[in-house]
Amino acid sequence: MFNLYLADDEKLVIDTLTSIVDWEEHGIKLAGSATNGKTACKEIMEHDIDIAIVDIRMPGMNGLELIESVKEIKPDTIFIVCSGYSDFSYAREAMKHGTVYYLTKPVEIDELLDAVRIAVTRCGESKQLSSGDIHRLKTEKMLSEALIYGQFSEACDYEHFFVATTSIEALPDYMNVLDSMINDAVLSEQYTVHQIYNQSEIILLFTGLSDSSLVSQTLLLVTQELKDKLNIDIKWGIGASKPEASDIHISYMQSKHAYDYAVFADERISSIRDVNYSNHQKMDIDYPAIIDALTGNDGLQRTKACLHAFIDKALTDRVRPDVLIYHCTEIINYATNYFKQLYSIPPEELYQHNYASIKQLNEVKSARMMGEITFECLENMVDFLNDRMKDYKDKIISQIKEYIHEHISQAISAADIAKVINFNPSYISSFFKKKTGVTLSDYITETKMERAKTLLSGSVLKINKIAEEVGYDDQRYFCLVFKKYSGLTPSQFRDRKRPEKIV
Repeated sequence: MFNLYLADDEKLVIDTLTSIVDWEEHGIKLAGSATNGKTACKEIMEHDIDIAIVDIRMPGMNGLELIESVKEIKPDTIFIVCSGYSDFSYAREAMKHGTVYYLTKPVEIDELLDAVRIAVTRCGESKQLSSGDIHRLKTEKMLSEALIYGQFSEACDYEHFFVATTSIEALPDYMNVLDSMINDAVLSEQYTVHQIYNQSEIILLFTGLSDSSLVSQTLLLVTQELKDKLNIDIKWGIGASKPEASDIHISYMQSKHAYDYAVFADERISSIRDVNYSNHQKMDIDYPAIIDALTGNDGLQRTKACLHAFIDKALTDRVRPDVLIYHCTEIINYATNYFKQLYSIPPEELYQHNYASIKQLNEVKSARMMGEITFECLENMVDFLNDRMKDYKDKIISQIKEYIHEHISQAISAADIAKVINFNPSYISSFFKKKTGVTLSDYITETKMERAKTLLSGSVLKINKIAEEVGYDDQRYFCLVFKKYSGLTPSQFRDRKRPEKIV
């Protein structure tokens, strides 16, 4: 029979629990109760209390302070917390002190009794342990750790084993409750789970089973319990089963690799069998399509869609994280070189806006996050170019017009202009039309024809000489172009501009 103590600021709650539950049927004797935290703490200290059900908010001393005070003197006392406060910060603090369960009010009686049964089981295990048992458990723990870390290679009783690994921040706060959750999740007496905690890492050594599906089921149960009770999301990696206990270290290293992939692919559980991908992976990426999307009217949205599809394909093909980092970096490099050639901007000016993000690509662990960082780099690049090019584009247009006026006596092509102003030849015509509303070839013709008009009106040069002055070697072709532009032949235009003869 184990002694139970009830502590709640509402007497009605204590009376209800006292009357509606047959505690003796569960191997429990009600040993006391209080509505004041300080009183409850004093009585639990003074009496042989095995299990205490406590509220968080109580006068005199709150439930968390009560648990901490009792645990310093009587560390074996087991607590179940019932509170109206659903904030998980209270749950984390309570679990830190070794509570079995954190239940939110209103509490279902069946849920409370489940917690009590677990507490009773733990009390029984604790009281049945002899010094020899304690020594055996310590020895088993040391053996498990030695096998996991490759420090023991001799034969032992372990066979049919798997190693699973995960990580939790502030792990020491949850170790007590994790032991309970993991033990509860074991689905059969035919296998054993040995828990090893190292900083933020949780390592589970499954022995006595050859079916990895049971490992996955156990891990899913633990994961769901952590989510339900502490609002913690975790992922697991599972190593391969090995024939010799001396290979447990290999399975452990594989489980770490599988865990990294679970984080990368956002999978709840990844097995090394599923992530044993090739060392020679390539992805076919249409870099121009991504850049074309980027420079279109709805560029950023189309680019984001392209990158989403790219990440989806990478995850479907199960590419390695380093392969994805390489391709994300290549997309950024391709865009940088494209804009460098397009606008003649030094690449370092583009990189300086993206340095932090590019560096972050090698630090993040998630494929989706890598896609977001890549998009952020491209977005930053476009924003920078829009700011930079606002004045730069006007300057380029001025340079183009100036070149045309200075070289009006020559045949002028887009390639000639692009070469002089260091601009992309394939882009200069569309750039000029977008900025001015006139095609480059029409502007060149217009400039030449206006110059020809000036010469026809204000000089006595022959028409073939005027054609040469505006870059036409063929007088006949010049006359055709001039008539098409002005509606008159050069002679008609000159005659029309002369004063009337005096008769």
